Amino acid sequence: MKKLFAIAFMITLLGTSCKKDLLDRYEDSKVADKHTAATSTSELKVDQKFDWKTTQEVNLNLTGYANSQVMIITPSGEILEKSMLKTNELYKTTISVPTTQKNIFLLYMGQKISIDLTSENISYQFN
Repeated sequence: MKKLFAIAFMITLLGTSCKKDLLDRYEDSKVADKHTAATSTSELKVDQKFDWKTTQEVNLNLTGYANSQVMIITPSGEILEKSMLKTNELYKTTISVPTTQKNIFLLYMGQKISIDLTSENISYQFN
């Protein structure tokens, strides 16, 4: 019985001393964070070349082979723009998309064309 009591006492001691050590480490990290955390964007140390923009402008030049509607949509189906293309006439538009957006789709005369957003200026002629 004495051994059981001694073992229980040792486990209790070890358990409480570990908690104190973790608490001390947590408190120390909070103090360290206060000294390094920026409170405004002007205090951030950011490379001069860093681009803060979250959207990009893409200029589209589209030409259709018949008078018909074109829709510009995201991969998730969000409609960015609808317009009427005239036969063999250039249609110019600018869309704004998130910088994380890597492609869009053009819906025209039953076609669904995937366009990679690799440039600010994109031209497409429907066939």
